[in-house]
Amino acid sequence: MTRRNFRRCLMEPIIEHRLAADLLSIAANSLLAGDFRRCASFLAQADMRELREFAYKVAGPISFEIHRQTRMPQFTPTTIRGIKRMPSKIIERQIYKRDGWHCRYCESRVISKEARNIFRRYFPVVARKGRTNEDNHFGLATLSATLDHLVPHKRGGSNEPENLVTACGPCQFGRGVWLLEEVQIEDPRNRSPILDGWDGLTRLLHKKFPNISSQPTAYGGGRTQGYKGFPTFASNTSPWIDRAAINPGMVFVDFRSVSTLCMQRVDASWQTVRTARLQTVIDATFFVGSRP
Repeated sequence: MTRRNFRRCLMEPIIEHRLAADLLSIAANSLLAGDFRRCASFLAQADMRELREFAYKVAGPISFEIHRQTRMPQFTPTTIRGIKRMPSKIIERQIYKRDGWHCRYCESRVISKEARNIFRRYFPVVARKGRTNEDNHFGLATLSATLDHLVPHKRGGSNEPENLVTACGPCQFGRGVWLLEEVQIEDPRNRSPILDGWDGLTRLLHKKFPNISSQPTAYGGGRTQGYKGFPTFASNTSPWIDRAAINPGMVFVDFRSVSTLCMQRVDASWQTVRTARLQTVIDATFFVGSRP
């Protein structure tokens, strides 16, 4: 097998990976600022069906085009005696920080599961979680950080940091228990991690938020109700496009520098809606606070 055919990941990420990370970052900043309505708006916009379709292609049925295989690998399970399936939470956080909260395969930004759970706690309808993949918020599910064993645990891989890398859900579950060379994936350790200041939204973990469960229709609290003012992008029926200033190169956006936010209703085909949504990423340079 020639290394010339190797690639960095199973499938190159799409523009929605970057856009969803930007929107979730703004949602986090809005929550930190106490603006729950705006947070709900941006959470809804990050719920992009394209991400679900991408994840299904990568982590769904075996495809030779994507996995370079036609069936699951055949091997005799081998594990190191006395080694747990996963490392401790402390080691896990160290790996994420070492890798800059980026998937080491496709290099997409990923988010802390704890931050994801904060969104779910305060916005249970918008940051939806269900029993099936279709019931989960597509942006939060796709970009949630996971640990991946370079040599799979079932094939003798250890929990040593050298065998662990940060991965997005599709990259981890798509490879499964195949070895890197079996799916023609380059060893990500041969590339330096991306350290650009992205914090995986861990800034949400350092603040206590007010109890908003008593105001379910306003902010998304409560057990059975949630904020319903902004439909999720999982629906392609007249979604709302928030024409906010988003800078793909920045993590933080200072909304005090944005004079107005124009909510524009789009009644068009899904492809037109997708194009309009991508155009919301404009070259603004509103920056607040220091990088984590």
